[in-house]
Amino acid sequence: MIYMKSIIIVTVVSIIVSIGIYKGIRKVLYKKDVTNKASFARLIKYILVFINGMIFLGQFEQTKPIMSYLAASSGVVALVLGVAAKDAFGNLCSGLMILTFKPFVEGDLIKVNQGELIGYVESIRFRHTIIRTYESNRIIVPNATLNSATIENAFFQDTRKNNYLEIEVSYGTDIDLAIDILKSLVEKTMNEYEIQSEDPIEAKVINFSTTGIDLRVVVPSKTSLEGFDMLAKIRYELIKEYEKANIHFGNYSVEVSQS
Repeated sequence: MIYMKSIIIVTVVSIIVSIGIYKGIRKVLYKKDVTNKASFARLIKYILVFINGMIFLGQFEQTKPIMSYLAASSGVVALVLGVAAKDAFGNLCSGLMILTFKPFVEGDLIKVNQGELIGYVESIRFRHTIIRTYESNRIIVPNATLNSATIENAFFQDTRKNNYLEIEVSYGTDIDLAIDILKSLVEKTMNEYEIQSEDPIEAKVINFSTTGIDLRVVVPSKTSLEGFDMLAKIRYELIKEYEKANIHFGNYSVEVSQS
C-alpha cells in the first residue's frame, strides 16, 4: 500500500511539474511571438510526456531494469547524435535564440559582418534564415553563422537615418560657394522627400588629400533605401551645379606603364 502511494505521489508531482514547465515555455513562445511556436510547443509536450512515462514505469520492479537500460541507451544515443549532428544542433539552438530574442525579424533590412551580405530577411527557420538581396537572389544562411556574426539592422533605429555624403573638390576652388551649393541641394532633396530635421544642414571640410579638399555633409532619411536614392540624386545634381559654377572635383590621374 505504501509502495503504491509512493508511486502515485511521484507520478502526480512529475505531471504537475511537467504541466508547469510546458505552460511556462508555451507562454514565453507566444509572448515573444516565436515563428513556428505551435510546432515547438508540441515538441516540448511530446518530450515531457516521454519523460513522465519513463518516470512512471521506472517505479515498478518489473519495468525498472528496462527503464534503466533505456535511460542509459538514450544518454549514449544523445551523445552520439550530439557529436554527429553538432552543426545541426548548433543551428537549431541559434535559430531558437534568434526567434526568441529577435535581433531581426522577417522583412528587416540587415547587413552582415560589415557588408559581407546585405538584404531583406525573407524567412527565419529553425535551421537557417533566408535573405533576399537587392538582386532578388535568395541566400540561405545557417543560423549559427548569423548568431555569431555582427548584424546591422536598418530597422533598429530612430525615425531618421543619417547618410554621409563625401565629395572632393580641387584646390583653388571657392570653398564657400562649393559648400553653399552642396547644402542647398541637400535641403532641396530633403524637401522633395518630405524629410524634416531639427538641426541645420552642415557641410564640413574633413581632409586635405593629395588630389583635393574633402567635404562631408550629413543627409537624413527615413530608411536606408530612401537614403541611397537621395544620395544618388544629390550627386547627379551636384555634377551639373558645380559645372555651372566652374567648380571642379578632385583631380585623379592613372599612370599606366608597360614592361
